[in-house]
Amino acid sequence: MSVPSRLSMTVALVLLAFAAIAPEASAQTTGVKAGVQWTQFKLDGSAYPGIERRPGIFGGLYWTFGEGSLMGQIEGLAGRMTVRRNGYDTDITTFDIPVLVRANLIRLPQADVYVAGGGAIASRFRARNVIGGAKVDITDEIEPLDVQWIVSGGVQVHRLLLDARYTRGVRNIDATTDVGAKTTTERFGVSVGYGF
Repeated sequence: MSVPSRLSMTVALVLLAFAAIAPEASAQTTGVKAGVQWTQFKLDGSAYPGIERRPGIFGGLYWTFGEGSLMGQIEGLAGRMTVRRNGYDTDITTFDIPVLVRANLIRLPQADVYVAGGGAIASRFRARNVIGGAKVDITDEIEPLDVQWIVSGGVQVHRLLLDARYTRGVRNIDATTDVGAKTTTERFGVSVGYGF
């Protein structure tokens, strides 16, 4: 079985497991969220030479379930990772599926302060370099799937969700090299969400 097939099957099994153990509908929230993220490429764990972080937007849906201090959260987020290197921008469009465990640290009548952590599968849809206004497709140079770990924290006030998160890719995203240097991603993002 190929790596993409195994990853797809893993994601499907995780989603089915969460759906099976999720509590009654009254303890579930579905919402929308959007924000800005800043990306850095890492070369063998260190900042990639000559890379500048650039803002990229992201957004999508989230689903939280559970009550009390410990909750689950699953998201579907489309976004853009953007960096500037050697005078041109590199844009990578992805769709991420984060699966998180959320711990409510402070519970107030009108708000929760929380931390969350977990993992995500990121699927690359498009990659391109923007050089002097010209767009050069480099989709085949970027691996189609990445595995990431996430640490986040935030505040939920009624239906409003304010979140900051750190995301770190663990797989080599450079499809042009089989051996040697490993290029990974690192993102910091802030977002606002609204639950229905």
